[in-house]
Amino acid sequence: MKNLLFILLLLGSAMSCTSTQSANTTATENTTSQTENLNYERILVLLKNGIRPDVLTRAFAQYGLQDLGQTSRSENRFMLGFDKNRIKAKELLSLLKNHDSVLEAEFAPVN
Repeated sequence: MKNLLFILLLLGSAMSCTSTQSANTTATENTTSQTENLNYERILVLLKNGIRPDVLTRAFAQYGLQDLGQTSRSENRFMLGFDKNRIKAKELLSLLKNHDSVLEAEFAPVN
């Protein structure tokens, strides 16, 4: 009887570890899939009202920043491209987020 109780406790403990591992794996997979669905060569920016993207293309000309078009007129949102050989994507994203004319900046989703 003691052996049976011991075996049941071992099995319960093993099952608990397996479900925790499974949950951790799923969380990691979700994070990975979210980052895989981003285009690190394109940045979406939401500009303050009345601000045009040429303000940014001039300010960041050394990185080859280009206006690729407006994605939302009602929100003043634009798609930007850049020369990835001149700056790392995450560095440029950080610079754009901190620019006075930008309300939001994020990598574009992969279509």
